[in-house]
Amino acid sequence: MRRLNVLLALDPAAPIKVGELFEQQRNIYFQYDPAWLSDGFSLSPYHLRCSPELIQDEVGLWQGLHGVFNDSLPDGWGLLLMDRELRKSGVDPHRVSPLHRLAWLGHSTMGALVYEPVSGPDSDSLLVDLNRLANNAQQVFSGQSDEVLPELFRAGGSPGGARPKALIATKGDQVITADGEIPQGFVSWLVKFSAKDDFPDAGNIEYAYSLMAKDAGIDMPNTQLMEGQYFATQRFDRTAAGRHHIHTFGNMVGADFRVPNLDYEDLFRVVLDVTKSRQELLKSFRQMIFNIATHNRDDHSKNFAFFWSQPERGWRLTPAYDLMFSNGIHGEHTMTVAGEGRQPAKSHIMQLAKQFSVETEAKQYLDQVGAVVQNWKQYAEQAEVSVASRGLFERFPVS
Repeated sequence: MRRLNVLLALDPAAPIKVGELFEQQRNIYFQYDPAWLSDGFSLSPYHLRCSPELIQDEVGLWQGLHGVFNDSLPDGWGLLLMDRELRKSGVDPHRVSPLHRLAWLGHSTMGALVYEPVSGPDSDSLLVDLNRLANNAQQVFSGQSDEVLPELFRAGGSPGGARPKALIATKGDQVITADGEIPQGFVSWLVKFSAKDDFPDAGNIEYAYSLMAKDAGIDMPNTQLMEGQYFATQRFDRTAAGRHHIHTFGNMVGADFRVPNLDYEDLFRVVLDVTKSRQELLKSFRQMIFNIATHNRDDHSKNFAFFWSQPERGWRLTPAYDLMFSNGIHGEHTMTVAGEGRQPAKSHIMQLAKQFSVETEAKQYLDQVGAVVQNWKQYAEQAEVSVASRGLFERFPVS
């Protein structure tokens, strides 16, 4: 049996024990710490309600690991790097349990959940040359190289998503890896690099989308283009005040983000249920309209997330992320709109608006987002998107 302490590091200098993960006979259990139960909150409102009992995962998606802890693990890119390092250590990645991976990450996780004892390498910061990092990432991702730079492993081992990316921090001209705690005075960023099958100017396109989203009223973190080509978004799980506990929509409801199995109706119901806020519902509704308008069909359930607001003692939506031109799976939105995935129209949007009593706001958002998206080529020019990519879409595709 393997045990792992789970701590919440809202204040990185004073993490609080939440409970323990146990593994026995390939089954994984979680148990809240008695002290946490006296004044803590549920880490996952549907699947880890505050209770003294041993809680076994009932969803069965992540080798028996509960969804909220799976949010601490990386997806394709980060797992690729982790598996490379495990093999170097003589460990077969196929025989590694999820708890082993969590221990390997230790405190180098996204969000505020950290794990002890730590079995992986240290997370001391290393200086970074972004162009060198990007070149190595692209070679590793495409299978052209087995050699992973130390700074790439340090910076790229924990982010989610399939595309190559890295966690860095900047202070003036200094750029360092930032998978662990961030030195004082530095700002933490997630930087994306283009993959083989991406647009050559994918970073510029995503930056243009971020500018467009901000003007469309979408809650966005700060973004920038680094070295004129690498899209960077300021991390919202790290602030000057500390860490935030993040829980993706997909893992909150126990849905496999790799399979199209949800509708925006499901998202809206959960937003209302866990936040108790009409304003949060409106934020998610506006983002749906933006995704439709900008042909962002990679709107799967892990591309929406919540964070725990300690001052309010409640859940709120995180800022938007991964807004990018995408054809989705088989040309359809990963989350359907009132049942329609291939060509959601104004009628589908208004059907949901009526269902959630937001018809007035939905009409306003359609006008506001539509007016902004009509200026796509100006945003593309500002972000130095290639002439070829400026023709991604010509008009607001909602009628």
